[in-house]
Amino acid sequence: MKKIIFVFFACFVCAIGVYAQAKLKVRTIGTEFETTYGSCSISIDYPESGNAVFNKAVNSRFLALLKKLGDNSEDLERKAQKVKDATTMDYFIKEVAEKVGRKVSDEWAEAMAEGSVDSLMCSHDLLIKLIVDKPLYLCFSVIDYGYFGGVHGFTSYLPLIVRKSDGKIISNVFRKDKVGQLYNYLKKNFYKNDFGGLQMADIDKNDWKAKAEFAEALRDYGSFSEPDLAWIDGKNVYIQYQQYEIVPYAYGAPVVELPLRIAMPYLTNEVKALLNGSKKAVKWRSSKGLRKGAKRRRR
Repeated sequence: MKKIIFVFFACFVCAIGVYAQAKLKVRTIGTEFETTYGSCSISIDYPESGNAVFNKAVNSRFLALLKKLGDNSEDLERKAQKVKDATTMDYFIKEVAEKVGRKVSDEWAEAMAEGSVDSLMCSHDLLIKLIVDKPLYLCFSVIDYGYFGGVHGFTSYLPLIVRKSDGKIISNVFRKDKVGQLYNYLKKNFYKNDFGGLQMADIDKNDWKAKAEFAEALRDYGSFSEPDLAWIDGKNVYIQYQQYEIVPYAYGAPVVELPLRIAMPYLTNEVKALLNGSKKAVKWRSSKGLRKGAKRRRR
C-alpha cells in the first residue's frame, strides 16, 4: 500500500513539473476611456493556467497594480473581490480606466480654469506586457505612463519575474551581499572596448560618446537604488533603470544586459533554480521529441 501511495505521489509531482514546463496561453485584454480633458488606457497580457494557485497569485498581483492606479478607492476594492479570471478582469479594467480617466480629466480641467496649463490632454496609462515565457517562469514588464503637464510625460518600468509553480513574484534577483561587487563590475567594464561582455539597450557598442556618458553617470551614481529591478530570459539578466534615474531623459530608461556567464555569481539561489530548471526542462523536452533509436544530428 505504501508503495502504491509513493508511486502515485511521484507521478503527481512529475505531472505538476511537466505542466509547469508548458508555455501558457495568454489572453490580451484592454480598454480605453477618454473625456474632453483626460484619458486612461489599460492593456494586460493575462496568462491562463490550469494551476489554481498560480492563477490566484498572479490575479492578486495584477489587481494590486490596478487598484493602485485607481488610488485604492473603496469602490474598486469592493469590485476587485469579484475578479477571478481574464473575463472578470476585462470588466474590472473598464471600471478602473473610467475612474482614472475621469479623475485626470477633472484635475486637468481645474488646472486649465486656473490658467496654469494649456489645452493639451492629460493621460494615465498602464501596460502589463508578457516579455518572457520559459518552462519554470514568466517575466512581465509593467509600464506606467502619465502625462500631467510640462514638456513630456513620464514612464516608469517595473519588471516582474513570476514562478509558474505557484505564481510567486521573485523579487530578490541579486544576492544582497554581492550587489556592491556587481556595481563595481559595471562601472569598470563600461569603459572597455567590448563593454566587458555587457551591452546597453539602444546604445551601440561603437557609440563611444554614449558609452562614456553612461559609464560616468554610473560612476557618479554611487550605488543601485533598486538593484532588483531586473528580469531574466535564459541568456541574460536585464537590469532596468528609470528615466532620469541615472542619465538624461534623452536616453530613455536604460537597460543593462548582463550575460549569465557573468551574472551567475551575483544571483540568488532562487533565480538560479529557475534558470537551471528551465534549461533542463528544455533539454528534456527536446530529447523526448526524438524517435526511439534515433540519433542526434551533430553540428
